[in-house]
Amino acid sequence: MMRRLEAMFVWYGLTIAVLILLFGQALEARWAWLVAHVAIIVPATMLSRWGRLGPRLVAACVLTPAAFSTLGLILPDLVPEPVHWDVSRFDTQLGGAWVRELFSQPWMVTVEISQLAYATFYFLPIGLGIALLLQGRKGAALQVAEVAVGGLLLSYLGYLVLPTLPPYRFLAYEHPLVGGPTFDWVHRLLFDLEALREDCMPSGHTMVTILVLMCAWRFDKRQWIWLMPLAVPLVVATVALRYHWWADLVAAVPFALLARSLFWREVVEERGGAERRRASKIVPSR
Repeated sequence: MMRRLEAMFVWYGLTIAVLILLFGQALEARWAWLVAHVAIIVPATMLSRWGRLGPRLVAACVLTPAAFSTLGLILPDLVPEPVHWDVSRFDTQLGGAWVRELFSQPWMVTVEISQLAYATFYFLPIGLGIALLLQGRKGAALQVAEVAVGGLLLSYLGYLVLPTLPPYRFLAYEHPLVGGPTFDWVHRLLFDLEALREDCMPSGHTMVTILVLMCAWRFDKRQWIWLMPLAVPLVVATVALRYHWWADLVAAVPFALLARSLFWREVVEERGGAERRRASKIVPSR
C-alpha cells in the first residue's frame, strides 16, 4: 500500500485531474495537464516503496511548491470567475476595514521585520521536523511533514473554490509600503516568482503555522521557544504586508482544523538514538 505522505500528492493530483475533466474545456493543452496530474502516481509509488525517510521528505519539499506553481498556470482557465469583490465585502463585514486601518501607515522597521517573518513560512515545518529528527523521532517528523503538506494541498483546493487576489494587487492604498533592502528584494522576488495570483482564501501561511504549533505542542513543547517568536509575526505579516485579507486568516482556522482531522494520526515512535545508546549500556543484574 502507498504511504500516507505520497498518497496525499496522488489524492491532490487526481482531484485536479477530475476538475480538469469536468470544467477544463477552456484550458489550453487540457489533456496534457490531465495526464500530468494523473501521472503523479508513478513517482509517488516509487518514493513510497523506497522507504527511506530523507528522500521522501526532500521530494515533498519539492513537489509541494511545484503543485502551487502548476495551479497558477491552470487556475485562470479552470475557474475564470474570480471573487475579489465578494471577498472584499465579506472581509469588511468581518472587521477587515479596521484591520487595514490599523496597518495603513506602517513604519519602515515594522515592514522590514514583517517581511523577514513572512519569509520564514516554509522553514517552520522543516525546522520542527529537523529538530525531531535530531532527537531520533522519525515518526513525529514524518507526521509534521504529512500535516504540513496536507494543509498546503488543502489550501490550494480552497483557491479553486474562492480564487481571490491579495489586497495589494486589488486595492488602492493611500500609503505604500516602504521598507529596507530586505523588503524590497523579497517582495519583488515573490511578485516575480508567484505563478498563482489568486492565492488568498484561505491563508496557507496561517493554516500551516497553526498546524506546526499543534505538532510542536503534541511532540515537543520546548520547540515553542523558537517557534512562537516566528509564528506570531508571520501571521501578523500576512495582513500587515497586504498579502492577505483579514477574512483569509479567519477562514484559515476551520481549514486548519479540517486538515488536522484529515491528516492527524497516531504515531508509534521508536526510542531516540541517545536513549537507545543509554539502554544498551545497562548491564542486567545477576
